[in-house]
Amino acid sequence: MAETTGTTRKSTPARKAPAAKRTSTARRQTTRTKSSTASKRGAATTANRRTQARAHQAERRAGTRLDQAQAVAERAVLVQVGAALEARDRVVSTVNGVVELTSNRTAAERQIKKLEKRGATARTRVEREVKGLRRNVTANAGLVAAQVENVVQTGLTAGAKIVAGASDRVASVAI
Repeated sequence: MAETTGTTRKSTPARKAPAAKRTSTARRQTTRTKSSTASKRGAATTANRRTQARAHQAERRAGTRLDQAQAVAERAVLVQVGAALEARDRVVSTVNGVVELTSNRTAAERQIKKLEKRGATARTRVEREVKGLRRNVTANAGLVAAQVENVVQTGLTAGAKIVAGASDRVASVAI
């Protein structure tokens, strides 16, 4: 067997080998790179979501504009259809009224009397309005005539005063 000598070795603190140093530095850089890459990836994801949201909003706005244009066009058509139906209803009711009048003599006489009374009432109302306007015009004409008369009288009085003053001056110069 082999003999062992009595020397013991002391252990010194182990120094890291240059390769081990590089490994820890590389590990830190890898960690930094990973976190940087993760943050960049997160930023890219956020930007992508934002872009998609804006595209979706633009699409909705375009759809909304299309819906609005469609609603305006539909409304224009519906107004015309409604007006045509209203005109048709009025024509039908007029024709039905005429048919009803001619089919029943007493109903026709009653309708004629009703229309005659309505015409007489309208004529009376118009006559009253004309009489009122005539009274107003007559009163206003009298008022205007009085005002014109006052202006003419004032002018005559002023002219007489001027003539009297001028006569007095001429008389005083002649003496």
